[in-house]
Amino acid sequence: MGKIFHSPNVSGHDDPISWSLPYHRENPGKLEGHERSWKFVPDNDTIADPLQDMRIAKDAITTLGYFAKGGKYQNQPFFLAVGFIRPHLPFISPISYSKHYPQESVILPRNPLPPVHMPPVAWTNINELSQYDDMVALQASGAINSSLPDNTTLGLRKAYYSAVSYLDAMVGSVLDELKRLNLDNNTIVSLIGDHGYHLGEHGLWCKFTNFELATHAPMIIRIPGLTDQGIVTESLVEMVDLFPTLVEASGLPKLPVCPPNSKSVMEPKRITPLTTLQTENVPTSIMEGTPKRGRLFHLKQEECKSTENTPNGGIRHVDASFRCEDKISPMLAKLRMTPDLT
Repeated sequence: MGKIFHSPNVSGHDDPISWSLPYHRENPGKLEGHERSWKFVPDNDTIADPLQDMRIAKDAITTLGYFAKGGKYQNQPFFLAVGFIRPHLPFISPISYSKHYPQESVILPRNPLPPVHMPPVAWTNINELSQYDDMVALQASGAINSSLPDNTTLGLRKAYYSAVSYLDAMVGSVLDELKRLNLDNNTIVSLIGDHGYHLGEHGLWCKFTNFELATHAPMIIRIPGLTDQGIVTESLVEMVDLFPTLVEASGLPKLPVCPPNSKSVMEPKRITPLTTLQTENVPTSIMEGTPKRGRLFHLKQEECKSTENTPNGGIRHVDASFRCEDKISPMLAKLRMTPDLT
């Protein structure tokens, strides 16, 4: 339910073979217009016209009841995917959440200028942000060495933080219901986001880069009995690792691996060992990709990083940590041979 499928042109907002119950999505309400890049909505107005994520949370709470004692699917195992919208643009939330962020507590980015010696291919304009009327009025382009006015930047940052707190409350309402129904002690919960975000750092906005702020995404997993005391790890993980991890943690049969000579697939790894701070057989390298002028991909291996561009069937070196060249180079050579990257 909610934002599980991204593009209707690709998925039609559904994938029937993946679900035993019909997929359900909520459309934006009347209070969630796309004219401005951000807005605070009076809380009282959401009583008659709940915001999109409020309705998604309510749908999730109702569905959980099906699997609780007395529900029509009680005692049956379940997988429930809940996709919230915020803090995606436009940054909309009830005004009460903005009070967590007094204006004097919101600060400007330390450095609004692009990185020194940055190759132009690493930059992205603010196309996703510039479509809103308030940005059009500013003639904001997001070009290199341009920035938004300070008051605009502060307003956007406060609205983003408020939207995150609003999202946190919606997630919390679902988890509260999971506990109330006595399902929390035998239910694995994972919270993920599909990308990081720029909020004016180095003059960048939105997500379409391979800088650290865009490639770092939240990934939290709670496995009853394993993570009850809380664990933080700096090990490398990818979103594709989530599936085999959930399979193993649920006690399901082990997934088959990719063919031995596969060149177009990078095998996901289970990250369950990290719940006991083990580092054996967990990912040692990860890759992120941005479809820009061909494909720009970002490879990390432990403390090493390299970013390359693959325009029009070729590959051009963009940037690398040369102190790690002996570790990175063999992996880059393999990636250069991967058909779907060129």
